[in-house]
Amino acid sequence: HGNIKVMLPMVSDISEVTRSRALVDECAAELKAEGVPHATFDLGVMIETPAAVLIAPALAREVAFFSIGTNDLTQYIMAADRLNPTVAKLNDVTNPAVMSAIELTARAGVAAGIMVGMCGEAAGRPDLIPAFVKMGLTELSMSPASIQRAKKTITAMAAGE
Repeated sequence: HGNIKVMLPMVSDISEVTRSRALVDECAAELKAEGVPHATFDLGVMIETPAAVLIAPALAREVAFFSIGTNDLTQYIMAADRLNPTVAKLNDVTNPAVMSAIELTARAGVAAGIMVGMCGEAAGRPDLIPAFVKMGLTELSMSPASIQRAKKTITAMAAGE
């Protein structure tokens, strides 16, 4: 079955994780009782709500990984619909409030010893990758068009440039 990971989206309360884990455990027990072979998997959380950022230390104790969803997180922190042209300029991941939320999440994950990754447009921005790596992110999920520039940035960082 390979290396399967399950990520819970739009988490705002620790009970969502504990209930999900209880359901997974219940299903595993049923499979075991029926003699059905099954694999275990890592459970993680997509950090995309301000509430998840604020409870990140508690979430990190319950899951194996975080993935910071920058598109939704930015929209929700800035309270601005990214599809509304009137307020679209507020959807800027470099806004100090958003960068602080990313850093708080990364710190919580690193302190708990779990993997912290990122998905969204920001993950492929060469100007931001050094900051994200410094925060402790170890996985960046980006569009194929961003991979070459990101690779160049990371290679330069590794070479000490």
